[in-house]
Amino acid sequence: MANLVKDIKLVTSKMIKEHNLFPDFISWQVGYSAFSYSIEVRENLVRYAQNKEVHHGEISSIDEMRRMLIENDVDFDLEYLE
Repeated sequence: MANLVKDIKLVTSKMIKEHNLFPDFISWQVGYSAFSYSIEVRENLVRYAQNKEVHHGEISSIDEMRRMLIENDVDFDLEYLE
């Protein structure tokens, strides 16, 4: 997973800069997170992606990440969320 994400970030960074797609883009953040979902809840994931701007107006992405990690009993270090 780490190599795939690294490759995606490298290629998309180059494309964004070459085509000036986002003039203020400097680079991707250092970290990433990955989650798996059951196909049965696909519609929930699609709906989440479609409404993420509104959703993140109500709860920050960091607070949401913290909530998901806690709800799923995943150990984490706050240093990597901020």
